[in-house]
Amino acid sequence: RAYAVPYPDENLVKVTVVPYSPLERPTPSQGFLNTVCRHLDKHRLLTTNLNVIPPEYVQVSVDAEVRIKPQNEPEAMQEKIEKALSNFLNPLEGGPDGDGWPFGRSVYQSEIYEVIEGVTGVDCVTRLALRAAGNYKYKDGNINILPLSLVYPGTHNIEIREPETVCKKRY
Repeated sequence: RAYAVPYPDENLVKVTVVPYSPLERPTPSQGFLNTVCRHLDKHRLLTTNLNVIPPEYVQVSVDAEVRIKPQNEPEAMQEKIEKALSNFLNPLEGGPDGDGWPFGRSVYQSEIYEVIEGVTGVDCVTRLALRAAGNYKYKDGNINILPLSLVYPGTHNIEIREPETVCKKRY
């Protein structure tokens, strides 16, 4: 994956590249960066400078309390939720469209609620907070990242609450 941002005042284009990799934070080697730079150099305007760089990663973790529906195993539900969150926050295969996290796109609490509540067996999310590490801004509960940055999943803390039993009094 690649993403370019022009800086017209400086006659510069910064290109962030991400190699395909099973790692949580796919980072291009210097050789990979040099190869991409040589290829793009053949196609650039003479007055334009290129800077091919790796992405800056922001680790995003979710703290949540989740109530599950009856007949669901708490440990299995915790694993399913954590996997769904890690898949969603994956830089190569995650994101809202499932084709990789968009460069520079914020992580919104509303989408995290949607991911968790989309797991079969979840009743509701009763508490949610996002944590991040890296270069980001926290605003209104959301994680805002820079234009050439990507997110990747951290360690999630999911507390499972089993369904409440409702007892009716007879008079």
